[in-house]
Amino acid sequence: MCLPFIRAERCIGLLSAAVRRQTFNELDNKFIHLFGATFADRISDLLLRQQATEILIHKAIRDPLTGLLNRGAIINRLESQLALSRRDGQPLSIILLDIDFFKVDNDSYGHLPGDEVLREIAHRLSAETCCSDSLGRFGGERFLLVLYP
Repeated sequence: MCLPFIRAERCIGLLSAAVRRQTFNELDNKFIHLFGATFADRISDLLLRQQATEILIHKAIRDPLTGLLNRGAIINRLESQLALSRRDGQPLSIILLDIDFFKVDNDSYGHLPGDEVLREIAHRLSAETCCSDSLGRFGGERFLLVLYP
């Protein structure tokens, strides 16, 4: 017997049950369906909790404007990479980027265009960083890039 676990019109799993010598009787079928439904509910709850946790973690460590690591997360990453660099004797590079005259332009043209400039810079910096690098918004128009081999 094969029983799909369907939740929110999606198959989230499959229960396969078999016997060697005889077929399932009516009581067996009822038990398997009841067990399958209960199991599917539990799996569905676990998946929803996992998704909610991932969303909360994302919101806790990401800058809402740029999507980069926020100040706390990039500093934590820097501390981890510094400790790793000391332990392994590998070089570590740190770049603090500041957009010159951003405040003047932001005040002249407004905050919405300024926000778009910050998003575009974040996008371009992200496109140029390697997967082992860490990039975050340090604050305002400052970005911190941690380069580790």
